Amino acid sequence: PMTRLLLALLLLSVHAHGAMMNGGWDWETKLWRVRCATNAGGTVSDASYRNATDFMQSIKRWGVRSQVASCGLYLGDNTNCITLGIINDIVNTDGNMQLIAFAAADYSEAIGLTGNGTTKYISLATPAGGTVTMSQIGQFAHLGVYCRSNVSNAAQHWIGATTSVGDSSAYVLGNFSGLTYGQVNDAVAQQWNSADTNAVGFYIGTRTATNFAAIYKNGAQLSSQTANVTGAHTSVGTIFVHALNVDGTQTALTARTLSFWTVGFALTPTTQLNYYLAVQKLQQRTGRAIFP
Repeated sequence: PMTRLLLALLLLSVHAHGAMMNGGWDWETKLWRVRCATNAGGTVSDASYRNATDFMQSIKRWGVRSQVASCGLYLGDNTNCITLGIINDIVNTDGNMQLIAFAAADYSEAIGLTGNGTTKYISLATPAGGTVTMSQIGQFAHLGVYCRSNVSNAAQHWIGATTSVGDSSAYVLGNFSGLTYGQVNDAVAQQWNSADTNAVGFYIGTRTATNFAAIYKNGAQLSSQTANVTGAHTSVGTIFVHALNVDGTQTALTARTLSFWTVGFALTPTTQLNYYLAVQKLQQRTGRAIFP
């Protein structure tokens, strides 16, 4: 009997260890959940915590995590929670980002956060003085969002910042006159676009070389820019989500529903595809996935 008891305890220990290694543990997700309660006065449900953990485990397993500097999941029971990024690799960005003019009714975990096209946006800056800018990341970078609603022929930016000093721009603008526009750390004159009338899903703009940048939509390349960029063209402006920051002023705000943001370093075709798979799985587990 004692032998059977010891064997049972050993198997239980192995099972528990395996669950810890392969189950629901990720230190960044745990810290994010605690901060949602202590910093934002909000709650992350067990289901959302598991979904966030699965997402973080996926991007770490698939070689994406090192390329992400700021990332927001739009999870939690209130608008304060969604301004706490789960990834905060830039100094002093582990607090609440600035939520401008949004109301509680604009957000639902099952839907995302919906703007009004005039006043509502998120500034990736914290009360502690942390900001997310392209000048901090460098020329070879990415930015993107998950968009859940299509607004036809609207010049409404999803994410980005542009400054006249240095002629620097990085943004993604979807479905303006049936086109999706992009810039990633180049001059204003070098923006590019491609036909895209149903502008929903996961969009990534990334620059991997001075003569190559691309917009990816749901894991596939939508368009590219191959003109050679002279100079870094990395804006010092704080990146806005649900709007474009133009020399410190919110511009071309979007009325669309977004449910994810990301800013970070350059993504190869393989890495951006892995990122899409992880983000799409998160959206599907949350019940808000858009299928191509």
